[in-house]
Amino acid sequence: MPSTLIIVRSFFSKRVSALSRVAVEIASALNKKGHSVEILTDINAGQKNKKHLDFHLPIKSMKNFGILRTYREFLKYFKINNFQHMFLHTSLIGLIFFSIANFRNFNQLKNITILIYNYKPQINDFKQIRPKEYLLYWKRIFLRNFFYGAFVPKFILRFLLKKFKHIYTPSERLTGIYANYTKNVSTLNFGINNKLGSIKTSEENKLLDDIKAYKKSGTTVLVHAGLATPFRGWKYATSLVGNINNQNIILYLLLYADSDEGISEIDINLAKKIAKNSNNKIILVTEPVINIDKILSYVDIAIYQYRYIGDIPECPLTINELQNQGVIVFSNRLGGLSDMIPSEIPILSGDMNQDLKTLCAIINDLVSF
Repeated sequence: MPSTLIIVRSFFSKRVSALSRVAVEIASALNKKGHSVEILTDINAGQKNKKHLDFHLPIKSMKNFGILRTYREFLKYFKINNFQHMFLHTSLIGLIFFSIANFRNFNQLKNITILIYNYKPQINDFKQIRPKEYLLYWKRIFLRNFFYGAFVPKFILRFLLKKFKHIYTPSERLTGIYANYTKNVSTLNFGINNKLGSIKTSEENKLLDDIKAYKKSGTTVLVHAGLATPFRGWKYATSLVGNINNQNIILYLLLYADSDEGISEIDINLAKKIAKNSNNKIILVTEPVINIDKILSYVDIAIYQYRYIGDIPECPLTINELQNQGVIVFSNRLGGLSDMIPSEIPILSGDMNQDLKTLCAIINDLVSF
């Protein structure tokens, strides 16, 4: 039986839960194919939150020794336990640190497959960020793996990528970029459902019952879900809904804050104020939802305006969760979004008047989309 070790740093921490869910899906898929699979991480959150997962494979946690030593310990664990394959989830800068930490064991890289979810930032990636946002959300913009990738020389990247067994990326766009460095690269499409959260069952049932009641009354249910970062368009979604004369619609904002990422309660308080003054057209939910698929199965349309690719892992997993439940995703096409959203779905342009017309057309003819 082939044995595979999946490495995910900060497994199911608040900051990288989306990529952790990808690890769960990959582990389950390999297990069904007959692999003996184990997930290894550097914090205890994986074991702590395992009860929230429909997942029964081993999750091991080791102490975080600092980035270089932790990466060395990962490879040491791989060798000591005689795993045949390693699947490493990483950013571009994480790949560099992993390689530096294990430069004495470069011969082991041929047994490692990597899923790399970003590339070096380009000038155009920052063009939609407003001047004030550089001050308010500097952590979100500059203290992230995406930004650090700017310091990786291309010749180093070309040398390293050829050492690994295989390279996966989450989009055709990113695969095309990395194909300039190695032929051993292909696309691994994301597509999972979130099973992690902390909202109480009674509250979740009430939320579901309320949405069902709106649907039964003929109300069109819209949603924007995720971290309350300004670069995913929750404010734009509220403006669109606020400018629609149709009273038979409701927008659910499923938002949460993360002070470590520069998204504070100030953002949530603004959302509360907007919802309060929306004449009951906007409802704010600030606790993560465990069985998000149940909620989304009653939603008609989701609205997103992505403005900074460094804020998402190339292909936002929320989009998969929405589309898995048949939700129409009204969004722009930043990064790998063109790979994810069917071409027949209208594109959010960023022009309020045009987007209002398009959104109203979708609302009035849901069946066609």
